[in-house]
Amino acid sequence: MKPRKHQSDAVEIANRIVEGTFSKRVVQAHVTPGGGKTKMASDFARTLLRGGVVARVLWVAPRDNLRGQIARDFAADGQYALRPVKSDRWPSAGQTSMTGEVGVVTTYQSLAANADYAMKWARKARVLVIFDELHHLAHDGLADANSGERAGWTTAARQLAGGAAIVLGMSGTLTRNHGGKVALVEYDANGTPIVDINYTRRDALAEGAVLPIQFKRIDGLASYEHLSRDHVVEISKAHGKARGRALKTAFAEGSEYRDSAVLGALKEWKAYRTHTGHMSRAIVVADTQSSARHYAALVRREMSLDVTLAISDEDNSARRINKFREHPEESHVLVTVGMAHEGLDVPDCTHLVCLTRIRTQPWLEQAFARVTRVDRACRLSYDEQRAFIYAPDDPAMSAVITNLNAEQQSAVEDQERSEGTSIPRGPSSFIPDATTRTVTRVSADDRHLCDADSRVINAFDRLVPECINAAIPRKLEIARMMGIAGDEAAE
Repeated sequence: MKPRKHQSDAVEIANRIVEGTFSKRVVQAHVTPGGGKTKMASDFARTLLRGGVVARVLWVAPRDNLRGQIARDFAADGQYALRPVKSDRWPSAGQTSMTGEVGVVTTYQSLAANADYAMKWARKARVLVIFDELHHLAHDGLADANSGERAGWTTAARQLAGGAAIVLGMSGTLTRNHGGKVALVEYDANGTPIVDINYTRRDALAEGAVLPIQFKRIDGLASYEHLSRDHVVEISKAHGKARGRALKTAFAEGSEYRDSAVLGALKEWKAYRTHTGHMSRAIVVADTQSSARHYAALVRREMSLDVTLAISDEDNSARRINKFREHPEESHVLVTVGMAHEGLDVPDCTHLVCLTRIRTQPWLEQAFARVTRVDRACRLSYDEQRAFIYAPDDPAMSAVITNLNAEQQSAVEDQERSEGTSIPRGPSSFIPDATTRTVTRVSADDRHLCDADSRVINAFDRLVPECINAAIPRKLEIARMMGIAGDEAAE
């Protein structure tokens, strides 16, 4: 397979380092989520190892369940290998256990817990340190309250980077979830990260490295009590604090909205499987762990599907995610909150139901990327494959979707040109009541289709799922020829 642009760029920089014509010790790469960071970093490392610039590799990943996945991918060429290590199982300095083993892959948490030992291990030889998803390291060393990070991660990473021969920092989103700078990244006068390798979603779409997304935005009516007054608001028209209350109501226990959203999306996914022959799988991202448990039970009960539940409260969740990835025949749907957020590489997942209140674009891009991998083993061609994402139709989500659709449209135009040429304030008085799903709207390019056209598209997808990947204008044309009208298609 022809290397992608960023992979070729990484090898070129590595060769220049070997030749002595690239003077920077810290190399920064921005690679859109799902674009292929692991292969890029592996190729970069192998080039430096063969050139004698480094003798060891220390790869640091954000999550425990990624260690084995990275080690397997790194060893794909059969020449070099990395050992996945946990906090209490670091190898003795200089120890190897298998032919070709040149280093270890661990986590930021393990690194912070074993910082002195990691430095001792790394000093035994010239080491390349790879910081995967670098945005987990805050420039000021302060961790986000709900991220699971620790301030010690940044301190340990800075210490290790200082003793490394070469450092490769890479991220799909060189931005902290709540703003702020990323550690070990150089910025220009405007506060923009300076990168040596840049691979945008636009680039990836133009090269066929990731799948385009069809968004389906789910609206609903939320009723709740606030300050002793009853409120009824459409999710799509809820702004400011009202938006937060509407979403909290939508995801509350007993909400018809959340059950309807999950079951409706998974029914469309089943129709897609039946009529395309693509035995794909689906992911549900929940707002809370209790919601995740509810969705898993709901899908098992109502749809008789095999479901994998992976949440941080359960000790064996990392093993469940690995089993889900490696044994597609054993589970149809993965339900999680954030454990499968980054790095999970399951190309046969095509549908994602995103029922979270998080609205930062970097976080959402990482979540969406779980279903934008190209399935090379699928009988469908790249042009026939598509990622489907279902999400609440609130204004903040709509803004993120509009930005991503604009990128997709730009990639299409590129191809055509190429061919042709908060702080707590005390107890809340907000009381969730109920939400009702009203309509699922379809996004096309950077447009939000009107309700009538959205209903036509939704009905068309159910009735003619073999054409589910057709362009939106073509779907509308065929649907109207078949007599599918907006009123007839109302849900």
